Amino acid sequence: MQTSSVCAFCTACSYCYLELAFLLDSSSKTIGDAWTRILEYTSSVVAGYNIGPSCVRAAVISYSDNAVVSIELNRYNDRDSLQQALRGLRLLNGGSNLANAFNLLRTRVFVSNVIRQGTALIAVVVTDQIQADQRLTNEANSVKGQGVRIIAVGITRQGRVDTNTLFGVSTNNYAVSVTDYNQLSGAVSSVTQRWGCFPVPTTPPPAIGN
Repeated sequence: MQTSSVCAFCTACSYCYLELAFLLDSSSKTIGDAWTRILEYTSSVVAGYNIGPSCVRAAVISYSDNAVVSIELNRYNDRDSLQQALRGLRLLNGGSNLANAFNLLRTRVFVSNVIRQGTALIAVVVTDQIQADQRLTNEANSVKGQGVRIIAVGITRQGRVDTNTLFGVSTNNYAVSVTDYNQLSGAVSSVTQRWGCFPVPTTPPPAIGN
């Protein structure tokens, strides 16, 4: 298939064609503005993509002990609406179970009757609490087996991030750790320009329903 050299976050809508899911750690925080900072980071990443039904579509999974689809993949057709919805997401509180979020991504969000044929699939994990767990490894591998590229972003300030596990759940060690929430802004380009950037078809397939 002939491809363009323009990346997935380009300004020309006709070149942007991927499905993007954010898996946000919504467990209890010991830092007052931690959740706000995570949402701000996610919004900054969204700003790097052309959000639209025939361009980049984005979903959000919030997870603590359980995982919920906070924003469906086809819910918002423009960047501003998506960012506004992101800012309104509430903290779930409780423990942190990324395995449940991966399972939900695989069985509910990135499913064949929802994703568009031929799209690149990207999952961005943003977490401040991750530890080694066999079920987590198994769920991450199942997601990767679907052809999903996993990018992991960890905040280590609370001392609850095992960096080996953070890198292990990612695809090809596509992971970055920062020591504090206010350093997340420096990790935006890791998603939008390094690991979440694809050459795409010069003539992408039509959006679902067209």
